[in-house]
Amino acid sequence: MKKFILFIFFLLNLNLTASCVFTAKISGGDWSSSSTWNTNDCGGQTIPSDNSQVIIPVGSNVTVDIITSTYINMILDIYGTITFNNGKKINMCSGTVNLFDGGQTTGGNPGSKI
Repeated sequence: MKKFILFIFFLLNLNLTASCVFTAKISGGDWSSSSTWNTNDCGGQTIPSDNSQVIIPVGSNVTVDIITSTYINMILDIYGTITFNNGKKINMCSGTVNLFDGGQTTGGNPGSKI
């Protein structure tokens, strides 16, 4: 019985990891535009959302053009550039931001941030 309970707990925790991958196109674009993103099978989601991994590759520039809802369990991997328009934000709860060599974050003012 103990093994069964541990197995169920393990399965429930699988849902807490990023389940959908959004990769910005090299042409970049606005965070809120579906044309900015290539996705794996994301169940009809066209822009980043909860439980997503977001990858901004080298050579891509994604502009955060909105104040997002609060994302849960998002992983943001920045190899390219992410630009925040004045006052725009990515709100995250229990997420991770990885800024890799060559990756950049730029913003219009101190109110623009993750």
